[in-house]
Amino acid sequence: MEITTWFIDSYVIFYIGIIIVIVGIIGMIIQGKFKKVIEFIIEYF
Repeated sequence: MEITTWFIDSYVIFYIGIIIVIVGIIGMIIQGKFKKVIEFIIEYF
C-alpha cells in the first residue's frame, strides 16, 4: 500500500514539474512579446 502511494506521489510531482516548465516557457514568450510591444510603442511615439 505504501509503495503505490509513493508511486502516485512521484507521478504527481513529475507532472507538477512539467506544468511549471510549460508555464515558465509560456511566461517567457509572453514577456518577450510584451517587451517587443513596449519597445515598438516607445519607438512609434
